[in-house]
Amino acid sequence: MTAVWLVVASLVAVAAAICAVTFYRRAQCLQRELHRLEARRLRSQLNPHFLFNALTAVSELGYHDPGAADRTVTQLSNLLRISLDTDNRYEIALKDELDILRRYLDIQQTLLQNRLRIQFNVATDTLSARVPSMILQPLAENAVTHGITATRGGCIDVAAHRDGEMLVLEIRDDGPGLQNAGPERVGLSNTRDRLAHLYGNAQDFELKSAADGWTVARIRLPFHEAWAYDEDAHANY
Repeated sequence: MTAVWLVVASLVAVAAAICAVTFYRRAQCLQRELHRLEARRLRSQLNPHFLFNALTAVSELGYHDPGAADRTVTQLSNLLRISLDTDNRYEIALKDELDILRRYLDIQQTLLQNRLRIQFNVATDTLSARVPSMILQPLAENAVTHGITATRGGCIDVAAHRDGEMLVLEIRDDGPGLQNAGPERVGLSNTRDRLAHLYGNAQDFELKSAADGWTVARIRLPFHEAWAYDEDAHANY
C-alpha cells in the first residue's frame, strides 16, 4: 500500500509541476503580449503628434512658397501611407525604417529650403536587422527642431553599426547642443517607453553631447535579423 501511495504522490507531484510550468509559460506569453500592445499604443501616439507638427509647418510655408507647400503635402501623404502600412508591425527591417526616415527628412529639406544637409553612414550588414517601426523619426525630428537653425542650417548624420550582439543606431546633429534644449519632448519620452516595453533591460537609449560638439541620440538594442536582402538595391546607404 505504501508503494501505491508513493506512486500516487509522485504522479500528483508531476501533474502539479506540469500545471505550474504551463501556468508560468502562459503568464510569460500574456506578459509579452501586454508589452507588445503597450508598445503599439505608444507607436500610435506618434502619428497625430508628427502630423500636427508637419501640417503646422506646411501652413506657414503656404504663405510665401505655395509650390513648396504643395510638394510637402504630397511628400507627407506618401510618408503617412507608408507609416500606416507598418502600423500593425512592431518591428520592421532597418532598411524599411531608413526609407521612412529618408522620406521624413526629404520633407524637412523642402521646409528648410535645402539648409538641411543629410548624410548616411549605415553598415551594410545592419540593413536586415529588425527595429521598432518609426523609432528613428522622433530622434530626427528632435535633431531638426533643436539642431538646425533657420538661418545657418546644419547637418544631420544617420548611422548604424553592429557592436557584437547589439545594434547601434545614431542620429547626430551639429547644432548648438543640449544646453538650451529644455524639457524632453514627447517623441523622446515615447521612444524611451517603447524601447523599454519591447526589450526591457536589453536596450539602452541616451541623448548626449559628443566630444566633437555634436549632439548624439543613440539607441542600443539586441541585433536580430528580419530576412535576407539584396545589397545592390540598398547601396545608397
